[in-house]
Amino acid sequence: MNDIIVKRNGIECKAKEGEFILNIARRNDIFIPALCYLSNCSPTLACRLCLVEIDGKRAYSCNAKAKDGMKVITDSEEIEKERRAIMEIYDINHPLECGVCDQSGECELQNYTAEMEVDSQHYCIPDTNRPTKNWNFIHYDSSLCIVCERCVTVCKDMIGEAALKTVKRGGVALDKEWKEKTPKDAYAMWNKLQKSIIGT
Repeated sequence: MNDIIVKRNGIECKAKEGEFILNIARRNDIFIPALCYLSNCSPTLACRLCLVEIDGKRAYSCNAKAKDGMKVITDSEEIEKERRAIMEIYDINHPLECGVCDQSGECELQNYTAEMEVDSQHYCIPDTNRPTKNWNFIHYDSSLCIVCERCVTVCKDMIGEAALKTVKRGGVALDKEWKEKTPKDAYAMWNKLQKSIIGT
C-alpha cells in the first residue's frame, strides 16, 4: 500500500492507502467514539457513533478507507448533535445501575455518556422484557446489552465461529412521529435496538 496524506480538520495525517479512517485517527491520538469497532476485527457499522464527514459527505470512519488528499471532519456541530442523540438512544432503557455495577468506572457506555454530556433524555418508549440467559460459560444479561455486536465480531473474526448473532427480540415498534423528531442515524439505531438482541 502506498503512503498517502489525509487531512483531518485541516491537519495532515500520514496513512496507508485503503487504511480505515478510524485506525488512522486512533494512531494519531484523534478521538472518534466507537462502541462496536475493535482493532484487528472487521467493521460492523453497528453503533454509528464513528460518524464523520469525508469530502462533504457523511461516512462511518470504521468502514471508510483512506484515499490520498481526502478531507475528513470529525467534530462539526452537526456530527456532535447526531452522536449525542445516538447516546441518548443507547441510554433510553439502559438500567441506571452504575452505582452497583461491576463495570462502573470502566464502562465505555458510561464514559461516552459523560463525554457527550448526555444529562437529559428527549426520547422514550416502553421497554421490552429482556431476560438473562446462560450459555455454558457466558452469563448474558440482555437488559444491559446495547447490541454493539462486539461479541458477534470476536466470535467470527478471532475465534472463527458464528456462535453468536443478532436475533429478533420483539420490541415495540417506534411511533412514526419519532422519525420526524429524531436525527437520521439515531433513529436507525433506535429501530435496531427495538428489533435486535444477541442470541445463539
